[in-house]
Amino acid sequence: MLQLQTVVGRAVFIGDRHRANAAARRATVEGDQHGSDDVAALLEHLGEQRAVVGGTGLGATITQRTCLEHPGRVRAAILISVEDIPAAAAIGHDRSFRSVDELAAITAPTLVFPGMDERHPAALAENAARVIPDGRLAPASLSSTLRTAEDLADAFAPAIRRFLAEQHGH
Repeated sequence: MLQLQTVVGRAVFIGDRHRANAAARRATVEGDQHGSDDVAALLEHLGEQRAVVGGTGLGATITQRTCLEHPGRVRAAILISVEDIPAAAAIGHDRSFRSVDELAAITAPTLVFPGMDERHPAALAENAARVIPDGRLAPASLSSTLRTAEDLADAFAPAIRRFLAEQHGH
């Protein structure tokens, strides 16, 4: 099973696994080509029907796959630093998308935070937020000034809180 971290409030957050190529290959060999089955299994184990699912880097790719392959499990999605499609394909070809247009099938409300480098281009995040029917671009993005978990929380938490509060009203 992929290493998944649960977060208080019925949310699942998936970290970037780009340095864990052996685990990615193992997941593919074992049959879960996208990690989305692990997310669904975790929710089942926790006794949760639906949750907010989010991830960063490859975790964002897994979140997108979960939205597409287990839509009934995802109440909302948070994508941080969306991976460039060719970059994702280089890590684990079964985890990526052929085109950002595939994201148009995501039905969950989705908050997208842009990345800051060629593997996580801001333009891709902007395009994903436009393509996803209920997608929205976050007002903050990754930057070289975000050096600690506290920096990241200070930059992203306000937008995430607003997004989650909007979802709570639905």
